[in-house]
Amino acid sequence: MAINAQAAVKSHEQLLAERGKRLQDAIELRQPDRIPLHLVAGYLLAEYGGISHRELQDDTAKAQEVLEKFALEFEPDALIGLFNSPRPSLALGDRMTKWPGVQLPEGGSFQFDEHEFMRGEDYDAFLRNPSDWTIRTYLPRAFSELEGLKYLPPLGMFAFGHYNLGNLAMLAAPPVAAAAQALGKAIQAALGDAATTGESVNRMLALGFPPSPLAGSLTEAPFDFMSDTLRGMRGIMLDMLRRPEKLLAAERVVLDFQLEFAISFARATGLKAAFIPLHRGSDGFMSLPQFEEFYWPQLKEQMVRLVDNGITPVCFYEGVWDQRLST
Repeated sequence: MAINAQAAVKSHEQLLAERGKRLQDAIELRQPDRIPLHLVAGYLLAEYGGISHRELQDDTAKAQEVLEKFALEFEPDALIGLFNSPRPSLALGDRMTKWPGVQLPEGGSFQFDEHEFMRGEDYDAFLRNPSDWTIRTYLPRAFSELEGLKYLPPLGMFAFGHYNLGNLAMLAAPPVAAAAQALGKAIQAALGDAATTGESVNRMLALGFPPSPLAGSLTEAPFDFMSDTLRGMRGIMLDMLRRPEKLLAAERVVLDFQLEFAISFARATGLKAAFIPLHRGSDGFMSLPQFEEFYWPQLKEQMVRLVDNGITPVCFYEGVWDQRLST
């Protein structure tokens, strides 16, 4: 009640400045005036607003209304609602996610549906040319609407300049054209979501709530990148035993292109944070020697190089990490 009474006599501009400083002080290891509170409200907003998870997901105007009401009642220093959208995913026939009211009941929660989209025998092709392998092999496996991309010629042929133009007719093949149309729909959905997010940020700023410190690029520890959307948990655990050299080489590849992405994202947007949700380095997934070989060195390098480029890594430690505290 005391906080509410104090907030009532302060302008939104004053509250915005105080909250922003409080968050930044904590991030930069200074002593804030009090412990900052950042909420990832997620589906709690649906229960709070008396609506279904699907409504919260699909009705952006209603979701914003509930978010504002929740923020003004509980007065965190920053908060976000749902942090991902089904719209681009559904446009591409995403095989790795399930959504409330689509593949799940309306009261369900977003779920990750893991598959082995990268097979053990794919390592050589991935290491030889990760971009070509991703577009012509991975995307057709992971997204049903992009199956036509498997009919593309090797992407390196575009370096043949004028002499490759005769191959452009291949892009008119019905499966390839359908994939291009699906990508167009997904791009429009993503643009719509980005506009909605921008409007929400501006509305929350006007109410005195700064943007989430999580705002920035999304990257992963290299081991998690290889596991989550490529090899799956079963595949990656076998790789540590059966093909450790290739796994480590692949981690180097994804470390480098994730850093290039995060740095270019920060330069383009001015958002100098990189959110890194940590999944399979926790105590229950691998031994400490495995952690020290396959997980920690790569993650540490990633964080150090982000900091060297003026980007703050924001790591989210899921699970129990007690055995790793020495690192």
